[in-house]
Amino acid sequence: MLYFDDIRPGEAMRSPTYSIDQDEMVDFARRWDPVPVHVDPEAAETALGGVTASGTYVLAVKSRLLHELPETVAIFGSAGYDEVRFHEPVHAGDVLHVVMEWLEVRASRSKPDRGVVKLRISLINQIGVTVMSHLDTLIVQRRPYRARVKSSPSVQRSAERCEGRRVFRVGNLFTDLDTRRVCERKSCCFGDLTQRQVR
Repeated sequence: MLYFDDIRPGEAMRSPTYSIDQDEMVDFARRWDPVPVHVDPEAAETALGGVTASGTYVLAVKSRLLHELPETVAIFGSAGYDEVRFHEPVHAGDVLHVVMEWLEVRASRSKPDRGVVKLRISLINQIGVTVMSHLDTLIVQRRPYRARVKSSPSVQRSAERCEGRRVFRVGNLFTDLDTRRVCERKSCCFGDLTQRQVR
């Protein structure tokens, strides 16, 4: 499982390939997007040199390939696509794969169990041509709190108490262990804290 804390901008993942089947492609278009260039060989031959895949079908193939990436991402959801582009037509017999590249990461300030990740998804054919691409913004789960602490032994940690409440500090982050509220300054949420170094 790939968590927010594992994602590094500039890194990428590649999926296995998917071969475009003529019958599947045309049947999908007949049901969901019956434009002549997607379902009528004669109309398509004049305009595009043969029947082409519906854009909706292309996005569906992309989605299927995302589920076959070498690592599963701990996704809460997507905030939406940007800059969706269909660069080249997709034909029966094409062999496609996905490349997913991480672009930006930003930890959520209001919800410490997640972060926001921006990425680029490209669908590429058998000769290396990008046929479709778009940007995506994902909400990705952070590693469970205890796992993050264990994975960062160099970060200063201490157990603290404030007015009878249990507070845990990792670096400059203070967490009320009862309410799970997190603050970056010990005075803003919990008042003055008496520290006891964890052994």
